[in-house]
Amino acid sequence: MSTINTITDVLQAVHRKYEGDTNYPSAGSEDHTIRLEHANDAIGLWESEALDGSVVWESLISEAVVSAGGNGSDDLPSDFLSTYRADGGRQAYCTAGETTYRQVTPGVGNWRKKENITVEPVFWIAGGKIKTFPAATSDITLPYLRRAKRYASGTESDPLDVPEGYFLVYYVLSQLYATDRDVALMDLNLGRAEELMGKMKSGSVNEHESESDFVIGT
Repeated sequence: MSTINTITDVLQAVHRKYEGDTNYPSAGSEDHTIRLEHANDAIGLWESEALDGSVVWESLISEAVVSAGGNGSDDLPSDFLSTYRADGGRQAYCTAGETTYRQVTPGVGNWRKKENITVEPVFWIAGGKIKTFPAATSDITLPYLRRAKRYASGTESDPLDVPEGYFLVYYVLSQLYATDRDVALMDLNLGRAEELMGKMKSGSVNEHESESDFVIGT
């Protein structure tokens, strides 16, 4: 199989498999637009696997320096998706100066703040903010997972975040066959997409076992 590195590669592979020729639809055409939307949907499914912390996609690992206002509630990066357990730790963490904050749930964080429990600095995520207690007074260094890139017409040559581009190819094909009401080919391509998702998850950088299986459409 040919290498899939960009959305252009994805859409061209989809067209060859679906139409059987290389008369690729032009950018902005109905076919191009619909297939691009399906590819973005597939990226969203892949991205969502990282939301509960059971999977860490290496291409989404990022780090931000958040300006601390000193009130314990500061803005998250605009592309923030989730925290993750960096360096193999059991809890996500951030740092402010020499202080390390360990992540807790919002309920635990608010309770510790109410009871003024300062024995261990903690942070939590709520309402688009990073909450720290005791309140961070110096810039916060936050390891996090960013949102995966979505694609619009004109950006198709940008590199993929998804490490296995054929996952996108087979997902898009499944949706095209679903529109055609060809259940057999829809199921075949969904199965291929699910298999590739499983392989990507088994090769992710997080060693923690996933708590849920990936099944498209459920």
